[in-house]
Amino acid sequence: MNLIILLSTLAVLALAVSTTLPSHLTIPNAVSTLPSHALFTSSSTAFDGPKVFPINSSTYDWWYFDVVSHDAQSACTVVFIAGPESAFPVGGQDNGSTHVQITLTSPGVSEVYKSIHFVAQEAIVSTHGDGASGNWNGTGFSFAGAPDLGAYRVNIAAPAYGIKGTLQFKSLSPPHLPCNPKVGQAPMQIVEGVGWANAVPSASTVVSLSINGTAHDFLGLGYHDKNWGDRPFATTVQSWFWGHGSVGEYTIVWFSALSRTGVHTVSAYLTPTSFSNTGTIPYSTCSPSKLIVLPSDGPYPPTNGTSSGAFDISFYPDGPGKKEKQFRVHVTPVRVLISAGTFYARWSGSLVGGWVGGRNQTGPALYEEFAFPI
Repeated sequence: MNLIILLSTLAVLALAVSTTLPSHLTIPNAVSTLPSHALFTSSSTAFDGPKVFPINSSTYDWWYFDVVSHDAQSACTVVFIAGPESAFPVGGQDNGSTHVQITLTSPGVSEVYKSIHFVAQEAIVSTHGDGASGNWNGTGFSFAGAPDLGAYRVNIAAPAYGIKGTLQFKSLSPPHLPCNPKVGQAPMQIVEGVGWANAVPSASTVVSLSINGTAHDFLGLGYHDKNWGDRPFATTVQSWFWGHGSVGEYTIVWFSALSRTGVHTVSAYLTPTSFSNTGTIPYSTCSPSKLIVLPSDGPYPPTNGTSSGAFDISFYPDGPGKKEKQFRVHVTPVRVLISAGTFYARWSGSLVGGWVGGRNQTGPALYEEFAFPI
């Protein structure tokens, strides 16, 4: 074993007993052949920091940002990915591990911007407090987060596609993990082998983009989280439904997943829309009996590709009122943002509903479905 491999292996072994990764991490585009270590127990700091190192052929780590306009007609997602196609089936990238995907849907925007991939020479991620900042070198894409997770900014400069601008997020909700608020020593797996940390469940967001010299600006509901895994995604996940949106004075985030072994896990989160990122979480659950997410017009679990995009979500929150209260919404698709064969779709949509027995309200949503062949 040469010295470089020996030192790298010793570094990975040292990380295996840690709950955080280094505060400054360079992720090469080349896929590592070394064993990888993934973090699934939270730390008191570095909430949004890297969770997997090194990135090999079976592992992945990403930072996801989205915004949907208040009428759900415009939406933009940017995903900073560390992981090869063999670990997570994004599609469009080469065999390397560092790339960025942007999708943009808006009136007057060409279909070509529905899904564009950029391959990075390397990714550099720095952690400050709980926030993270990243630069995917060679793509023109970067992001910067505040140490307290209160604000994020995504920067875009991709002249080859004539696109440049920013997405600016001001958080309106406190961060959370699958079954906990932002605390140390809490589990972070949403499915076996898949981690989830939601740094910004809801944000007031300003999109300022120029495409071939034409401005495409809008305001909307923003969101930022990260997922990571220590094994290929499709080998552990059978299906999942995830989304976020606002209904009247409330913001909701939902997650319902089914593993390949038949284990059903859920997470739901409800806060006032005009909250702050330092408050407490009024309503939440990670009990499958208290969150039910079902396609409105298809079977569950999904057996033959993704649904039409209409879902019914019933939430019996752990909080004030408990079983006496039920929050129920129906989401209808407005625009298809991505459709990847029969196993994945993402939509912008319209939510209608609220507390059962109260007044129905409406708001925008952005959500997705994975449905892998059984």
